[in-house]
Amino acid sequence: MNRLPDSARTNPVSFFDKKFNEVWFKVYDRCLIYNENLQVFTSFYTHNPNWFFPFSTKLITIKGNNCYYVHNMYDMDSVEKEERIAQVKFVINDNVSLTKVFDNQWFTAELEDLNHPYQPRIVKNVFFETKTQETEPIDYSSIENREDNYRFAIGRNKQDNPEQEEQTNMAYAGRMRGKYLICNYTFDCNNNREFKLPYIKTTYRYSML
Repeated sequence: MNRLPDSARTNPVSFFDKKFNEVWFKVYDRCLIYNENLQVFTSFYTHNPNWFFPFSTKLITIKGNNCYYVHNMYDMDSVEKEERIAQVKFVINDNVSLTKVFDNQWFTAELEDLNHPYQPRIVKNVFFETKTQETEPIDYSSIENREDNYRFAIGRNKQDNPEQEEQTNMAYAGRMRGKYLICNYTFDCNNNREFKLPYIKTTYRYSML
């Protein structure tokens, strides 16, 4: 922060979101987020307000003297309802100097869907990347669910061979292999859906190649 030019440190904007115990620091056109529960900087938000108003149950951010966003609230009635899509991206890079084959992943989550309480429709898309590979999105029906624990096999490398049938094509698809794995999760939070994702674990084995 001290190495940033003066223009980035003039009239700084920072505020506290007490619902999630996050401190926001505006840097250029994004906000750097510090989580007090984890005691680390967790992410950048593309949201870049000029001012904010904290209330007991919500947080309102202002940009250009207009209400920019109402945080920590469910969807509000409007002519054009904003899409509430959350994207979580993280990197598995344990022992980054060694090449690994990534096999399975499971996560603990609280998925709340008032319209479908027993089969929440929140997980919209999950796919994985290495330096040279990318998987097809995971079929949600293939994810095993037991008491808020979700487990599935990490997909194989995406194939593009229209001359072969899909089943034959995927039989020769390679496992995800590399020094790191990029994980991409997308959650549909429209219609009063919410999620908490406190724990993710990935299993891998070292490549013998």
